[in-house]
Formats: sequence, C-alpha cells, structure tokens
Amino acid sequence: EVAARIEAFNAENDEIKFTDNVIDQLLHGVGSHHAGQLPAHKAFVEALFRAQLMKVVFATETLAAGINMPARTTVICSMAKRGGGDGSSSTMSLLETSNMLQMAGRAGRRGMDTDGTCVIVSTPFEGPTEAIDILTSEIKPVQSQFSPSYSLAVNLISRGDGKLDVAQKLVRKSFAMWGKEQVEERLESVKQAHGEQYEEVIE
Repeated sequence: EVAARIEAFNAENDEIKFTDNVIDQLLHGVGSHHAGQLPAHKAFVEALFRAQLMKVVFATETLAAGINMPARTTVICSMAKRGGGDGSSSTMSLLETSNMLQMAGRAGRRGMDTDGTCVIVSTPFEGPTEAIDILTSEIKPVQSQFSPSYSLAVNLISRGDGKLDVAQKLVRKSFAMWGKEQVEERLESVKQAHGEQYEEVIE
C-alpha cells in the first residue's frame, strides 16, 4: 500500500516527487517531519502515520503542535534545542515545559492503547535534574504569533475573488481573536459584578 501511495504521489507531483533514498526509507516504515520539508511531503508522512503504515517518524518539536499524530511511544532524544532566547542559532536552550508536555502527550493512541510511553534520553549535557526542572516548571501562557502581513492580505483577498470573506474568516478563527474575546468576556463580567466601580477595579 505504501508503494502504491508513493507511486501515485510521484505521478501527480513530478516537480516535487520523492527521491529514491526517501522512497527506500518510507518503504521500510521510517519517515521524517520537520520545518525544512515541503508541506506536501509532511502531509504525506502524516497520512501514512495515521494509517499505521509508519513504524518510526523522526521529528522536531513542531510535530507536537496542532497535528493529529498520536504514537504508542514517544522518544525525546534531547531536552535542549539550538537557538536561545536571544534568537541566536549558536546557543542551546532547554525545551519549554509546554513543548515537552506536548511531545510526551503524543504517546498513547486513543481507542488503541491503554497507556502510552514517553522516553526522555539523558545526554552528557542534560540529565535527570534538567528533566525534573522542565517537567515541574510553570507553563508559560500561550501567546498568539499571528501577524498579518501585506502578502498574506493580498493572497487572502485573491482567494476570496476580491472580497474580504476569506480574510475575515481566517482572522475570526485565529488564536489572537480567541484571546481578544476571552479578555472582553472577563471585562464584561467584571463590569457586571462591580457596576459603577468598574473602572476603579480595572485600574
């Protein structure tokens, strides 16, 4: 079945077809998933994995966010990643608690496994102490990274045939809009609870 899917993909996507070495890996049930791949290639690996046609997927931490790819076992090979808080690619920083928990949370397939296993690998640079620090630290609040750009606006308007419908729908579904609505709801509840003293409470 994997071979048939690869053959169909390559026939339909000649310009971005899989190379022989990648095909060999996929046929052996091994795949990769990272930001440097083409979206179509990542989607193909995701489809194979969900269909239980992949044994192992080597991935970066981004796999843990927003993609339905549960596994029986998750192996975290390093508790640090390149790129510190200053944005430098030459420094290393420990994983955020939220990222670690997201990756660990991939272990255990609903309706298939009674439990899941997460293995955290110790390295010469990170060990049990660092693992405990990450797992017990406070989870930082999630902040929206949605930043509309000129090119995004042009593309969305183009997709909407000159109308703003598509752009408005995307903005309404964004995490930033959800956060804004949550703040507005909290402010409204405070206003109802304190009446005329509303502004004093906010200050």
